[in-house]
Amino acid sequence: MFKMGVTHSSRVVQLSENIKVDTDIRDYHLPALRSGFAGYPANPRWDGSKFMTWKMGRQWRNALQIGTVVIRQSDSMLILADDDTTQTEETPPKSFLSRFDLRSQFVRFYAPQSTT
Repeated sequence: MFKMGVTHSSRVVQLSENIKVDTDIRDYHLPALRSGFAGYPANPRWDGSKFMTWKMGRQWRNALQIGTVVIRQSDSMLILADDDTTQTEETPPKSFLSRFDLRSQFVRFYAPQSTT
């Protein structure tokens, strides 16, 4: 069975020099995430979970470029564009990663294709 690059404890990590993100991706996969976010090509020696983490970084970069996500000015945190106005101090922030459906992408990537 494949082990996902996701754990249950969420924490803030440095995605790039001036951007942070709240994520529950393992430390082992963070270089792939940062590589994808920076726009570097995937390493052909990576396993599937690192490749999917790299792909997630690419998706975050693309979402930032089209405006789906923004960088919050107060703490340089990468958040969804609509969360910037709806976030209050009483409600805890949801993990940024929980908004992207990594598990379904992982299943689609590794699911065997039928030959019928």
